[in-house]
Amino acid sequence: MRSYFEIHHTLAYDDGSAEYAAGLNKNKSQLAVYFNIPSADTLTSIDIFFPQLNPSSDREEIVLSVFKDLSGEPASTLREQTFIIPGGAPLNKFDRFEFDVPIIISGDFYIGLQQFTNDYIGIGLDNNNLLGTRKVFVNTEEEWQPNNKVEGIIMMRPVFSDSDYVVTSVDNVNSAVVIFPNPANDKLTIQGDFDSYELMDLSGKSIKIGRSNELQTSGFQEGIYFLKVYQGDKAFTKKIIVQH
Repeated sequence: MRSYFEIHHTLAYDDGSAEYAAGLNKNKSQLAVYFNIPSADTLTSIDIFFPQLNPSSDREEIVLSVFKDLSGEPASTLREQTFIIPGGAPLNKFDRFEFDVPIIISGDFYIGLQQFTNDYIGIGLDNNNLLGTRKVFVNTEEEWQPNNKVEGIIMMRPVFSDSDYVVTSVDNVNSAVVIFPNPANDKLTIQGDFDSYELMDLSGKSIKIGRSNELQTSGFQEGIYFLKVYQGDKAFTKKIIVQH
């Protein structure tokens, strides 16, 4: 017996095919889907399937968010950005919404969508996965509640990929620090004003600590590492790929 698995850079509960559509029809209402990622990675985008319905949601404004939790506290919102639904996507074709500034995230998190119309904005619903009552949450009265009306999972997926930004798990992003090249072969350059750096493997184990603006990577195994750059009381983390 053989099994084949296609590895993607998205987290998904759905199987890529929508049996129905689900959504809200109230101005400023919100949907959110719970996810968990065991180790830190860079979240850059959100994929959503918007089926062609009547009334059409084409060109509608939405806000996509990444939440640490659903407490409603300001600190719980890790990233938030306004987008316009492009429309015209073929059947089961996801639209990709890329954040201007990505975020390194791990553990529990939620991706959310807020609308600004009383018209119904439908999102693809995979009825083959009945996790919707446990993974999907709605907010129509300024309070988050578990979905207890619709079975299935809405087709919203967080996307993880490499980024040229120096990003951190909070909103302090210092564009004056530039790290290149990435992927790195034999040497990594840290350009800008910083105090020190720490290179860690995927488990969080410290591999190298230094203060110079050059980090020799020729002796490291190929793979993914995290470079933490310290600058005063701030720390900026960058995902690094070593590729010989």
